[in-house]
Amino acid sequence: MATVRAVICDVYHTLLRVGAGPEDAEARWVELWRRYGMEAVGTLAWFDGACVRETEARNEARRAGGERWPEVEWESVVVAVAPRLGELTAGELDEFLFGHARLERTVELMPGAGEVLGRLREAGVLLGIASNGQRYTRRELAWAGLPMEWLEEAYCFWSGDHGYSKPSGAVFGRLSEALGRVGIAAGEVVMVGDREDNDVLPARAAGWRAWHFRDEAGGDWAAVGEWLLP
Repeated sequence: MATVRAVICDVYHTLLRVGAGPEDAEARWVELWRRYGMEAVGTLAWFDGACVRETEARNEARRAGGERWPEVEWESVVVAVAPRLGELTAGELDEFLFGHARLERTVELMPGAGEVLGRLREAGVLLGIASNGQRYTRRELAWAGLPMEWLEEAYCFWSGDHGYSKPSGAVFGRLSEALGRVGIAAGEVVMVGDREDNDVLPARAAGWRAWHFRDEAGGDWAAVGEWLLP
């Protein structure tokens, strides 16, 4: 196998296993608001539905303007749905949205992912992210136990920061340019992701190699490690 100098990972269903949210999510939703001295704006189910509608409207407008794979900034969506959230400081809003994410789902690091990434880092391989994710995605990774200092922020793409998302070729082009500035060629980059459409095919179109991750039989990171590491 040719030299691997950078590994870029998808997050959800690749680095993070995703499960259902807590059974008492509605009660926790009320408590989340009270933590900031406010009454909840509707139920959790109502809030989620309103955010979906706001997101769809914004994405449709962006598509009409020519962006094929639009992405929203989640903070602005939730403030549009619940304007009182705009009264929070930036740090408080980050905490609120991470709290909301924990009501939507549980996350845990995929078995073996930390060990393989740690070994890659020790071998001098750059680690990055290509995620259709938001600011809270970083928090979820850290909460699940991934040392965030392992990730090179210059080689991370979080769709909520940029207004477009995978499978746009611009995602992989942006990362290729960043890696190229430190002398890493496209053929020395590997994408690890669970979706063929969002991860594998656009990565290969950019000249990268790719591993189609499948969470089977307790996870597939051991196989990734066998492929990438001597």
